[in-house]
Amino acid sequence: MALLPPLERGEALRLLLTAAPDPQLDQRCLSSLKIDSTAELRVVASSAREAAFTPLTTTIDTPFGTARASVVTSETETFPHAAGLGLPVLPTDLRQSWEQAVTAIRLSSPEHPRIDYEHLGVLAELVPLTDRQPPHPDIAAIAALPMRDQDLLETLVAQPSVRATATALGLHHSSVQQRLDNIEAQLGLELRSPSGRFRLSVAVLMTRAMQFRFPALDDAPR
Repeated sequence: MALLPPLERGEALRLLLTAAPDPQLDQRCLSSLKIDSTAELRVVASSAREAAFTPLTTTIDTPFGTARASVVTSETETFPHAAGLGLPVLPTDLRQSWEQAVTAIRLSSPEHPRIDYEHLGVLAELVPLTDRQPPHPDIAAIAALPMRDQDLLETLVAQPSVRATATALGLHHSSVQQRLDNIEAQLGLELRSPSGRFRLSVAVLMTRAMQFRFPALDDAPR
């Protein structure tokens, strides 16, 4: 049986990361990319606007926009500013690391632009639930708020108190408290109680994941 010719590198990497598992196809992709089948590698998800920082990179269309997928060794320590990092795996499991990388970056924020899947714990299992329609009522309620109120809640869950939240935003404590009182009434959550704050924190993170989109692709390098 004649050997199939090598695949173009970008196509080989896209297939390795997104195609259904197929031992023959996986081996052809690995051969085309000259990847050692015993190496420990991980996938990094970033904006397709990001310049390539490793030779093993390509762009991939996802439900959240076009992303840059980059394969690096488990020892790599230099990454794009905003990125999601999948777990280190064997090359034949890189599609799993890619899915993890996308999950991780969906929980990124301006304050925490780089997220490692390894640090997400049980939160990683909740992110796919945000793709269901209709969304959970807590998520839908937060997503319906004006963006300035969503930003306020993002700051609130990252701070130890309302006063610290006001300081972080450069606003007066009383004005922030008044806004939170109004938001509390709209959401039906008791933001002053530990259980209410916990519920809010999870809902804010999951709303972030639901709303995440990669920056629109114009002339990003491929």
